[in-house]
Amino acid sequence: MTPQEIEVLKSTGELFVRTFAYNVPLTLFYGAYVILASLAMYCILSLRRTHSIWILFTLLIITLLVTTVYFGAYVSAAFILMQTTLVKNTELALQERLALAQSSIVNLQIVQLWFGGVNGLLYIFGDGIVVWRAYAVWSDRPKVIILPALMLLASFAIFLTSSSLRTVSTIRPDALRISSTVTGHLVAAGFSMSIATNLLSTVMIGIKAYQHIRLTKTVGADSVTVAKVLVFLTESGMVYVALQIIDMCLALLDDAPPNSAFNITSRVWGPMMDLFSAIYPTLVILIVHGRHLHRRSQTEESSSLPVFSESSFRTRITTYGGSSLHLDSQWQMAEKESGRLPKP
Repeated sequence: MTPQEIEVLKSTGELFVRTFAYNVPLTLFYGAYVILASLAMYCILSLRRTHSIWILFTLLIITLLVTTVYFGAYVSAAFILMQTTLVKNTELALQERLALAQSSIVNLQIVQLWFGGVNGLLYIFGDGIVVWRAYAVWSDRPKVIILPALMLLASFAIFLTSSSLRTVSTIRPDALRISSTVTGHLVAAGFSMSIATNLLSTVMIGIKAYQHIRLTKTVGADSVTVAKVLVFLTESGMVYVALQIIDMCLALLDDAPPNSAFNITSRVWGPMMDLFSAIYPTLVILIVHGRHLHRRSQTEESSSLPVFSESSFRTRITTYGGSSLHLDSQWQMAEKESGRLPKP
């Protein structure tokens, strides 16, 4: 073999190794996501089916469909790449087969760009569920959700602009020349707006958690299910924001050589984070549902409890993943005694 053929063969092998490295964790994450999403939808349908429940269920269904299309495009691209390069077109030189394979998966790469990738639909739906959770928690004052909702719309606008420009430049690079600087600015803007949306929504949930904790201390209870759920939503939201920041740093700082450790880490982390943005809401729903069932079983086992004990403030959680939380008359009476609600 000539040195040129050896170099082409080496590049092809490295391409297949990278493709395999991307698809293995992606497949594992997708399998876990399907299981978690199915369990989450089952838990949601077991609740009283209110308008909010149907909205959340619809978002989960759409997210499942988008995730499936994204995963299918990723796996199909890898399959077509290997088939075109190694199985078909054997009469062509390896370099020609590789070029043909790259051109044959352009459409699938565009699907990946829109459905996943940097600021794709998976991120938009994930942000939408976070904003919806904040709205459910602040359902008594819906005006405070205006700013997160506007930020979500801004993220969607950036997503449309960035994805459209990159799609046109991919299909017809001569028709629209976009500098890497413009693309980088759009990517950074999309990441920043998504992080800001999630951070603001999480802070709003944290404020509500702080209010509930103060209220429980005022009436003499150490904690209640509502406060625990809100604290959990705040903590998990902060973890998700931290993961988004890591994702942004890896994406924007990835100027290393193609086969370097940093480049491979960045390329593997990206698809995994895409799927994690879909896994995150389902995990929250399942954990909150499990806590609610555990708390309810403890309450049912208790035959008699003090009036101001934690279990006396029976909490009914009607919506998971952000939860519209309604307290019964005993809790409202405690609020009145503490002076937080006007007495009739």
